[in-house]
Amino acid sequence: LAKASKTISAPRASTEPDRAFYVRIFKINKLPIPKFLLDKADDVRNFQVHIHISATLFDFHQRAFFGNTWVGNRVDLKNATKGGPTSWNGMEALACNVEFSTGSGLYGFVFHTTLNLEAVRLVYEVVVTVLDAKGEVRIEEYSMCWCVADF
Repeated sequence: LAKASKTISAPRASTEPDRAFYVRIFKINKLPIPKFLLDKADDVRNFQVHIHISATLFDFHQRAFFGNTWVGNRVDLKNATKGGPTSWNGMEALACNVEFSTGSGLYGFVFHTTLNLEAVRLVYEVVVTVLDAKGEVRIEEYSMCWCVADF
């Protein structure tokens, strides 16, 4: 096992001073949500269905993720604005608009670094989680989509 492992160093340190990056997420438009998940979100007696975003740093030179993964607060999926029909992985879905920065305040994170971020990008993943009616037991999780963003 040790022979198969490799250590990946962090991106090159720079001589620049510490910089802060503030990332804020407001809304996702036309996110395809499968109909079976929307049906579960409407079945409040048996389920709670939430959506959240995770973000991780990815170094394209090293071809590896590094640092901590930020996981946002869960937002109730039943508050999503449902749009027209679409598909998700060949399944029937609706294009939904999801607001992240309402009610619960800001949805985002701050990080500080002195690293050279020339080849580093943020990778976002949108995740839907199905919980039991009390919100205590995670039943299912679905990775809906992901994207790569520049700073």
